[in-house]
Amino acid sequence: ISMDYKYNFSFIIPHKNLPELLRRCVSSIPKRDDVQIIIVDDNSDPEIVDFEHFPFLGDKNVEVIFDKSGKRQGHARNLGIDRAEGKWLIFADSDDFFFYSINKALDENVNSDVDIVHFKATVLNSETYLPYVKRCLPDDSVDRYLRGDRDGELYVRLRYPAPWGKLIRSSLVREHNIRFAEIERLEDMQFSYQCGYYAKSIAVNDYSIYCYAQRPNTVTRTLESQSRLTLVKVDSDFMHFLSTKDLGNSPIYQDMKDDVFNNLEEMRKTQDTFYNQAIAYLKGLGFTNEFIDKNLKKQKVIDIKTSIAKHLSFIMRH
Repeated sequence: ISMDYKYNFSFIIPHKNLPELLRRCVSSIPKRDDVQIIIVDDNSDPEIVDFEHFPFLGDKNVEVIFDKSGKRQGHARNLGIDRAEGKWLIFADSDDFFFYSINKALDENVNSDVDIVHFKATVLNSETYLPYVKRCLPDDSVDRYLRGDRDGELYVRLRYPAPWGKLIRSSLVREHNIRFAEIERLEDMQFSYQCGYYAKSIAVNDYSIYCYAQRPNTVTRTLESQSRLTLVKVDSDFMHFLSTKDLGNSPIYQDMKDDVFNNLEEMRKTQDTFYNQAIAYLKGLGFTNEFIDKNLKKQKVIDIKTSIAKHLSFIMRH
């Protein structure tokens, strides 16, 4: 272990009301002298969690932080970063877990000179362990890179929106003061793209170390009106970040713009009460009325063409 660090690896896990799944997650992390595990409990309900017998409390190299602020998982992860004493940061959600390949990843990369080491992603049903989706955004970005696509590295750096599935050099996070947004959901996207942007160099691997264990009816699966507003805010923040970094002409900027105006058009069509707030947020970031109107009109045309194509397809089939 480097003289500058007490550990080689710090695993940071926010937790709320899922003690049995937390046991699964922590049990999947290698028990090594160079591994620190930080569990940050985000104000769990004492009716659900036995705080006197909290999972792994008192175990070697495990630190448990009981955060009573109720500021959600972004704040919990930030507390974990502040306590981390490892050269590398590794994030996990308490309802997910690591594959045995994590041992290989740690051994192969402990002395790597890059700032972020990326791996592929695996999404399984948390209860059946069967594949949940065939494709996911991190895998798409990694595959672009591995195929040698021209924009492959840009996609891995900026369109791998999860903090998990990668090793992140702690000095990168501290040097650029990169933190998680302390919002209700999608708090990890800003952290991920800022790490990707500021990393001097990255590495990409063609195997998975982490299972994103999808539970039915979790927050991520719901896209209510409040969620659409959050999505527009987070995506437009990303657009603004890209434009200030001379990446306004990048394919990723176009992807984010499509996401923003697709959600805005859906909000407009359904007379969503948050629609005006979303428009106001874009204007607050400096996007002009002309820019907003032009892209909303473009989205309406796309929607009409898609609707016509679906209608024609239905007629042809019948």
